[in-house]
Amino acid sequence: MSAVEGFARLEFLIETDALEQTLGDPALRIFDCTTNLIPDPKTTYQAVPARADFEKGHIPGAQFIDLQADLSDNQHRFRFMLPSAEQVISNIARAYMEMLFVASTRCLMMIWQVGPPLRPPSKTV
Repeated sequence: MSAVEGFARLEFLIETDALEQTLGDPALRIFDCTTNLIPDPKTTYQAVPARADFEKGHIPGAQFIDLQADLSDNQHRFRFMLPSAEQVISNIARAYMEMLFVASTRCLMMIWQVGPPLRPPSKTV
């Protein structure tokens, strides 16, 4: 099985050499949503945003988005549940999302759910 088998929306994936050639594109948005799951005997694990790792080094122009705070339904009793399309659009728009971007598998799943193109809402949310 290849690395891309099973992905329904291959247009959201990019090879590293193509990404490198696209880094100067002002429409490109790259979001790092890395979250570390730290074992915790009381709650099974703690979800800790990996912002510190991001700050140590990242792809030029990338932005960090907190997976649990910004891209999960925090009203749900379980962690990391898919938020509504409106929440996804609002939170990504808040991070200046416009057209083309590269994201983690989680972001890909949410974009697949919402469907392209994502445009910032016309009203301020």
